[in-house]
Amino acid sequence: MDIEALHTKMKIYNYDGDSYCKIEDLQDKIKAQLNNCLTKFGLPHLSNDNYLETLSNELESLITDNVVSIHAQNHLPNGDSINKSAYYKTISLNRFRDFIATDLTSLHQDKIYFTKKLKTDLNRYYQEFCFENENEIDQEAQKKLHLYLVYFNNLNDSLFESFLQKIMPHRIVKFSTLQQYKDNSLLKDEIKKVFFNILHSIRHSDDDINKIGWIDTEKKKYFPSTIIVSNTSQSKQIISVEILNTALETLIEVPFNTDYIITEGCNVLSILEEANRSTRINQSDIDILNDSTSAEYDKITKWKNITLIEIDQAKQKLNENNN
Repeated sequence: MDIEALHTKMKIYNYDGDSYCKIEDLQDKIKAQLNNCLTKFGLPHLSNDNYLETLSNELESLITDNVVSIHAQNHLPNGDSINKSAYYKTISLNRFRDFIATDLTSLHQDKIYFTKKLKTDLNRYYQEFCFENENEIDQEAQKKLHLYLVYFNNLNDSLFESFLQKIMPHRIVKFSTLQQYKDNSLLKDEIKKVFFNILHSIRHSDDDINKIGWIDTEKKKYFPSTIIVSNTSQSKQIISVEILNTALETLIEVPFNTDYIITEGCNVLSILEEANRSTRINQSDIDILNDSTSAEYDKITKWKNITLIEIDQAKQKLNENNN
């Protein structure tokens, strides 16, 4: 190959006759190679689906951390270009070898482990989103999305958990165990089709709303979500009830005192009014809240006043105010 001729120390990997791999096939390819490596290092007894998944996650996290570090360096004042950082900031093959040759069966799958895995998931979904929409993502949009990614990855574990709960206000975020991770964490379609689509479609966030969020000409604040429900009457009721029940259960802060939460296609003028049409709100929870502290009551009151707005309407309101 021409590339190998120019770079004699480089070997282009061959995927069954091709020098590229479809992104949806990548995990299977990685696991197949890991299986071969385990055999080579005398660890064939570890080669099962669960262990290969764990090992793959650890290696992917190693790569992701390096990629994030490169992008973070690029966005520093007078930072190096991504190409330059990638050229010099390589990962030693010995680090991969050490992971593969180490028995990871004792790796404790706790909240810290699943937080790292969720960040890896988020980064992978981001890569898939960019790949699937490469014709629509110009250089400026790519830079904007990179800045968001740097922000997400720099959040400590506590802030990252809070961030996930805020972009998923319709369900309780839990991931201390494998089952909780499977049941209550990121859904690929929600992240790619809604959350990243919102970040891509709407202009840069406003500086005075932290790192993510927008203000329109009427000084109303907007925040993205992963909400992917339709605009039917039933969907409006269900999502409103789910948001209020989640707020009652978690007492999560309304993100940046926002007025609008952006969804894929659902518009709800008042979460409280919509939820009141349903019998699924637990009145006993409301009664308990009425006797709670003022701070707790204020949090729920703010959620009651939230409006849901679909992405197309949000784009009209926010992109025309492109400062």
